[in-house]
Amino acid sequence: MIDWNNATGMQLEVVHDALLHAFPTPEDFSTFLFLQLGRNYAALSGNKTKYSNGLVEVLQDAQSNGWLNDLIDAALKSKPQNPRLKVLRYLGDLTSAAPPAGRTLEDIVRKDGGFQNVLVWIRRLNEEVRKVCRIEYPINQGVGTGWLVANDLVLTNGHVAAPIIAGARKATDYHCRFDYATDTSGTNPGVSISLAEKAVLSSSPASPLELGTGTAAPTLGELDYALLRLSQNAGDTMSPLGSKRGWLATSRGRPIPSDGSILVVLQHPSGDPLKMDIGFVLGRNADGSRVTHNVTTVSGSSGSPCLNIKMELAALHNAGDPMYDGITGSAKENRAVPIEPILAKLDGEPVPKFWL
Repeated sequence: MIDWNNATGMQLEVVHDALLHAFPTPEDFSTFLFLQLGRNYAALSGNKTKYSNGLVEVLQDAQSNGWLNDLIDAALKSKPQNPRLKVLRYLGDLTSAAPPAGRTLEDIVRKDGGFQNVLVWIRRLNEEVRKVCRIEYPINQGVGTGWLVANDLVLTNGHVAAPIIAGARKATDYHCRFDYATDTSGTNPGVSISLAEKAVLSSSPASPLELGTGTAAPTLGELDYALLRLSQNAGDTMSPLGSKRGWLATSRGRPIPSDGSILVVLQHPSGDPLKMDIGFVLGRNADGSRVTHNVTTVSGSSGSPCLNIKMELAALHNAGDPMYDGITGSAKENRAVPIEPILAKLDGEPVPKFWL
C-alpha cells in the first residue's frame, strides 16, 4: 500500500485535486473531516479564505502529523464512486493486491508498459471520457454504451443495435448522449445526437452462449459489434473542456490484452451518468475472439470501451458471465472483444477507414 504520509509533491498534488473534486465546497469537506476523523477544518486550514489554499494547509498538517493515510482511507470510504479518488485507490491497489495466479507485480508492470505519469494520465482520462456516449432508446432511456471512433461514427455492441439491424426499429429513434456525467457542479445532462437514417455500416452478432439462446462459444464470426453513423458530426464539436471532442483513435496490429494486464472501462451502467472501473484481464479464448476480465459492469455497460493502462483502446466490453443466472452464486468474470479482430473484419468491408 502507498504510504501517503511520505507522499511526494506530485502525489500530494493528485490527492489535492481528488479531494477538491470529491468535496467541492469547504462546507462539504469540513463536515466530512469532522464526522469521519473528528478534526476541525477551520483550525487546520488557518482560516484561509480560498478553499484550495485551506486544503493545502490540511494536507500539510496531515502529512506532518502522520494522519494523511487515515484521511485518504476515509475519503475513499465516504465517496467510493468518485473517479478521481478511485485513481488513488488504483495506485494503492497496484502495490498491495495479489495479482492473478502465476503473475508477479514486476510482470504486470512490464506487460502494461511501465510506470505512468499520474497527472498526464488523469488529463488523458478526462479527454477520453468526452468521447463516450450513452446509447438511448427511446431518448433519455439508456440501453447501452458506445464511443466515437471517427467524427460521425460510433462503435457499440451488435446486441445493443440488434433491433435496428433486424429492421424492428428505426435507427433515427436511437440517440447517443455525450457528456452525461457528474462533476463538482452536479450532473451534466449532456448533448444528444440521433443516429442517421441508414446508421448500420457493419455489424457482427454475439454468440448464442452470450445471448442465452444456446451453448456455442464465441467465434471470430461472432464479434458482437455494430459500427453506427450519427446524423451529424460529434467529434469536431466542442466538449465541456473547451476543446474539440475528438474520438478514440486506434490502429491495426494492437495485441490482444494479455493475462493480468490492466483494463479501464468507461461505461454507463444501468444508464447512469458516466462511470469508470478498473480491473485485470483474466484470460482469453483459443481464437482470440474474447478476453475475460474482472472489471465491474452491469446492464447498460454493453458497448463500453476497454482501455489499457496507457489509455489506449484495447477491447469492446460485451457481456457478463454467461454461466451466472443472476440468482445462484455470483458472477466469476465479464467478457470483452479485443479490438484487433474487429478491425481485421472491417478492413475487408466497404466502410470508412477510421483506424491507422
